[in-house]
Amino acid sequence: MFKPTNELRPFKLLTTERLTDIDVSWNYLSGVVPSELFDLESLTQLNLEGNYQEGNCTRYDGTSIDMLSDGLEGNVLGPGIGKLIKLESLKLYQNNFSGSISPRVGSLNRLCEWAHFSAGMNFLSGTLPEEITQLSNLSYLEIGYNEITGSIPVSIGDMKSLGDGTIPDSLYNLTHLKELHLRNNEPGFSGSIKPEVGNLTKLEQFVLSHNPLLSGSIPTELGNCIDLNNLRLQNTNLTGSVPPEVCALRDIKLNLDSSWTESFFWTDCSPDNETLPPYVVCECCSTCW
Repeated sequence: MFKPTNELRPFKLLTTERLTDIDVSWNYLSGVVPSELFDLESLTQLNLEGNYQEGNCTRYDGTSIDMLSDGLEGNVLGPGIGKLIKLESLKLYQNNFSGSISPRVGSLNRLCEWAHFSAGMNFLSGTLPEEITQLSNLSYLEIGYNEITGSIPVSIGDMKSLGDGTIPDSLYNLTHLKELHLRNNEPGFSGSIKPEVGNLTKLEQFVLSHNPLLSGSIPTELGNCIDLNNLRLQNTNLTGSVPPEVCALRDIKLNLDSSWTESFFWTDCSPDNETLPPYVVCECCSTCW
């Protein structure tokens, strides 16, 4: 396996006051992000995603080599991020970033309605700072596959543009929400799914998997989310049955398009052994864990 040594190093370009966009995504880059990056206060777009990867590279002579990159490193969401107050889009997905999310992330209030704040598939830890809810224009927030703990800030319900601990009741005020991904955080989010989830009538993806502290039952009101096409609740502590009102959503999709085969429901509906019942009874799940 060939391991590239490409690093994102300081260079003269990082001192220009005119630089507004940096996109080095999916380039097999590795190493620590230089601190000089946070001096580029004119930046509006920062895309570092996808550098933790492995794959195949074809050389000029037609031969190929396998490649592996550990991705970019550092506490890129530390206090320095608060200096980039002109940022409109921030993509950090799938790297090797660590550390906690600084409260200064709340200074990025230009992250806008069409933009992404994606930091999933890293090694971020700590809790979500209350200040993240100051990003009131943000439409997409993705932080899954990290090591974030604690509760979701109660004031997340004030982030009215999101269209893309415990789970606070205010989450159900986000009536324009289309995607909610809170999966794979250890030890994970706690609490239950409240009946008010039925207020999220525009919801298309509801992913709370791999949160072992999530408990209770799946509410009937989830059936009000008529656009739902991706429900993943496996590896949780949920019990009971998937309500028929929720299963009916899958039937609606199949009636509209008989070729529709996308994985729809994932729950813990497979028994631990031959003598123990499953945690969740589901007659319409595409995958049982």
